[in-house]
Amino acid sequence: MTKDIRHTSYISRLQTLPDLDSSSKRTLLCSIATDITATFICISKHIENGTLSDEHTASIESVIDIIKGTEVSHRRMLERKVKRYTRLARRLKSEREWMRREFGDFVKRADAVNLRWRKRVRDLEVVNKAMRRELMVKGRSERFQNGDRGSRCDRG
Repeated sequence: MTKDIRHTSYISRLQTLPDLDSSSKRTLLCSIATDITATFICISKHIENGTLSDEHTASIESVIDIIKGTEVSHRRMLERKVKRYTRLARRLKSEREWMRREFGDFVKRADAVNLRWRKRVRDLEVVNKAMRRELMVKGRSERFQNGDRGSRCDRG
């Protein structure tokens, strides 16, 4: 009887897992889950009938304790991850707000610099126009004066 139990063990059935396609894997695991469920139901009935005692089911109890312990440790690990992600989210939110403030300040300073340079350019354009007018007036008067001298030289 021991050989039959080992022959149909879950381990031997799972050894074929790498060679199976997705559908077959799902079917195999469903079959194993069904067998495990049926096994626990059968053991439970034997306990109720008195066929099995605590001494007999100690190994099953230790498996159940391992499963429960794994669930607790896994849950705690997930809770730690959630806390870590919550802290990260808070930090990223505060950094994003800081960046918005900094960018807003930068834009304000850039606008102020832009306005100053626009004013300087306008002022220089005004000076440039005034200098051009002055040069044009000077040029006309010099031409006029040169024209007068030229005509005097011709007479001479």
